[in-house]
Amino acid sequence: MERFRIAFSFPGVALAAVVQLVAGSSMAGLEQTFRLFTLDDFGMSVRGTGTVLGVVGVVLVLVQAVVLRRLARVVSERALVRAGLLLQATAFAFIGASPRFGALALLVLYLSMALNGLGSGLVAPSLSALVSRFCDARSQGVGLGVLQSAGALARVLGPPLAGLLYGHVAHGAPYFAAALGMLCAALLSIRLRQPRVVAVVTPGDPEGAGVAS
Repeated sequence: MERFRIAFSFPGVALAAVVQLVAGSSMAGLEQTFRLFTLDDFGMSVRGTGTVLGVVGVVLVLVQAVVLRRLARVVSERALVRAGLLLQATAFAFIGASPRFGALALLVLYLSMALNGLGSGLVAPSLSALVSRFCDARSQGVGLGVLQSAGALARVLGPPLAGLLYGHVAHGAPYFAAALGMLCAALLSIRLRQPRVVAVVTPGDPEGAGVAS
């Protein structure tokens, strides 16, 4: 518990952990139920489901390897987290509604999953970057460890909750719930503050260097 006390003593870390918990639970729920969803509502084979997930993987790689690096130069991590969560909220809503689009249902599913991959690719690394900057140099590892703990808890809570919604409410219910959760997380992320950059004078550097406070 000591590491949580240390991490939460830095403003913004606890809120970031909550955002991670909500976003991670939504993604874990998707992973748990997606194969059932594609089979029950689309009659999709295992290969077909794998292809959809493969598209998500490709989008994630492209976002984190190319897009995010360029965006991070001109857009704050805080803004990237919020934008990614809103993209995922939209994506989850369309995933849940995709079977209702008739002849366009499969196209909507592919585009929604790709959009989800885009949002996820923005959120995860940007949230980690924020937490590392919220903490001082000695506590960055503790802060990131707490963030990972929130993600681990999300992987425990997300699948059973999604399974209950899928089996007892409706096939699209886990995704509509995830959309609502992502929207709430996006609203919470508004309270995240971009760490200030201050000038610190070090020996041999009389002009100082900008570092995150």
